[in-house]
Amino acid sequence: MEELLAFYVYPLPKGTEYTKEQLKDINIVEELFDYASILEACITKKGWDYLITVHGYETLFNVNQKSG
Repeated sequence: MEELLAFYVYPLPKGTEYTKEQLKDINIVEELFDYASILEACITKKGWDYLITVHGYETLFNVNQKSG
């Protein structure tokens, strides 16, 4: 079983878990940031570590700037 990296609360009742493969896509990361900004998603420490390793701080900062 893969470790939880990020989670979106919908669709109810089980929500959505993001995989490493999904988080390689910067468009999905931006969507995740949008959901997190309205407290509908959570990124775990392992998730942040993975995002930083794959995309780097600068890219994540830029995505955050574009995100809602």
